[in-house]
Amino acid sequence: MLEEMVASVMKKTLAQDFPHLKLPAAVFATIDSAAKSDAFDIEELIVHNEVTGEVFKAHITSYWYEYKLTVIDRRQLSRASGN
Repeated sequence: MLEEMVASVMKKTLAQDFPHLKLPAAVFATIDSAAKSDAFDIEELIVHNEVTGEVFKAHITSYWYEYKLTVIDRRQLSRASGN
């Protein structure tokens, strides 16, 4: 009886507090903030067009983005959607 109760409490705690352990490939989260960081350059790229057979040089300038997330469980998701 005690063993079943402990197992039940642990299962519930893991599901609510650590949903990423239960479903590591699918985590529900809300985005708290997003920030654009410094730019980075990738030079000396070579692009191969497989259709035409052309090869040409390329250069990419892009930015890093940093996100702050809060992982939520299904119970919080249900409350947020009104279900």
